[in-house]
Amino acid sequence: MEWQDAIFAVGGFFLAATVFPTLRSEDKPAWPTSISLAVILAVYAVLFATLDLALGAVGAGLQSILWGWVVLQTRRARRRVAALAATAPVSN
Repeated sequence: MEWQDAIFAVGGFFLAATVFPTLRSEDKPAWPTSISLAVILAVYAVLFATLDLALGAVGAGLQSILWGWVVLQTRRARRRVAALAATAPVSN
């Protein structure tokens, strides 16, 4: 294992762990933030894999999956709010 792979792996797994509070929270980051992070991290995972940095690729891939999960949660929450707003009674 190259030392760079170990550094990318440690950083990747640490950052993946920091996404869990966001997953559990009712408050979600803006949709463009979440989707851009998910996509960029997926690109990084492929990049690391092509450089034979397997552990770094796994760490970036895990982060990408977790941010994708945040995207899905954000989308679901926005749909729920929109549905509630559409069914709310209108006061005169």
